[in-house]
Amino acid sequence: MLIRSRIGFVSSFIAFIVFLSSTVYAGKQVPWHRVWSCHGGNSGNAGITSIHHIKGRVGWTVPVAENQISIVVFDGKGNGYYCSGTGGETPEYFLTSIYTLYGATRWRKKIPTAKYGRLITWDLFTPAVDASGNVYVVSLNGILYAYRGKDGGMIWRCDLHPKNTHGAISYPICWKSIVFTNTASGCCAVNATTGKKIWDMVGCYLQAVSDKAVYVASEKGIQAIQHNTGKLIREFPVAGGLVYKNGFLYTTEQCSTRFSRWDAETGKIQWSVKKHNEFHSQDVAFAGNSVYKAVTNPSSGMNFLNEYNLQTGKSRKVKSLEFCFDCGLLVDSDGCIFTQTMDSLWAVDIRTGKIKWKIPMKTFVLGKTLSISPEGWLFMTSDQSIRAVE
Repeated sequence: MLIRSRIGFVSSFIAFIVFLSSTVYAGKQVPWHRVWSCHGGNSGNAGITSIHHIKGRVGWTVPVAENQISIVVFDGKGNGYYCSGTGGETPEYFLTSIYTLYGATRWRKKIPTAKYGRLITWDLFTPAVDASGNVYVVSLNGILYAYRGKDGGMIWRCDLHPKNTHGAISYPICWKSIVFTNTASGCCAVNATTGKKIWDMVGCYLQAVSDKAVYVASEKGIQAIQHNTGKLIREFPVAGGLVYKNGFLYTTEQCSTRFSRWDAETGKIQWSVKKHNEFHSQDVAFAGNSVYKAVTNPSSGMNFLNEYNLQTGKSRKVKSLEFCFDCGLLVDSDGCIFTQTMDSLWAVDIRTGKIKWKIPMKTFVLGKTLSISPEGWLFMTSDQSIRAVE
């Protein structure tokens, strides 16, 4: 009798924890568009902010068997999703869902892959989550898969490439009932309900998606195209990475010292900043009336954070810091910016430039590793673990 009562208590407790993790944060009614994936060169959640103060305490750490891990993305209901894999001639590739409250696995699926190549980078195979909670991921052999977020069941698969081609590793971006992603020869739009291609473009590669347009990079520069047809709306005479924010494009030209802001509606440039010996990364974070970027001086070898006024482009140096170039910047609503160095995760006060806290890291990972959940946790992926910082 005692054993049964203890088993019943344990079962009830586990059920309560699962219920808590899946319902408590859903009550905050976090807009789904705030939980798009983070990617280099993609505005999915550029400028995403936490509505909570992040104190710098490690909440939990979960080991991951594979040695390559994407960033964690969220559905706004207490659940996170990430991809992991191994390199080599026969790579294995997994999509995993976790409870963000305590890191336990909800479900895990092996993604079919072709037996060639290696996983190139950590952020380029990050999954995406749409408003209904479905999860989308592109496999190494160019297949776009849709899975149910609640149980990991496959909904459909879409072959993005012609036969006998390997295709490119790509991240998807969700917008309403459409999933956008890159292909071996360009980019395409796929119906999120049926898994059928809507349009396919050659020579154009996905950069960002807004409610007004899809932004792609081509030999002619940045192009704004229609969601449903892929037809050209306007062109921007600039090459390089971009981030979309509140009706404006922020562009960083390739191998350049120029950082610019464009009106996305008119195509006119608002301001452009160019300084000798200051090379800009693709990392951008927004807070208040400012945009923050990682900048390096090749002469001195020093990296630092720059702040730019959104309206004028006027800049100031926030902090000199040996952070890792192109490894991601995130900011919370408390005015704290997060980045990583070779051995630590840093939180810097963007008003004063003072270091608020730092967490040592035993290993260094090249690539985007940070994301912020709607509940206010900072997630950091390393070579074989996921760490949640509150």
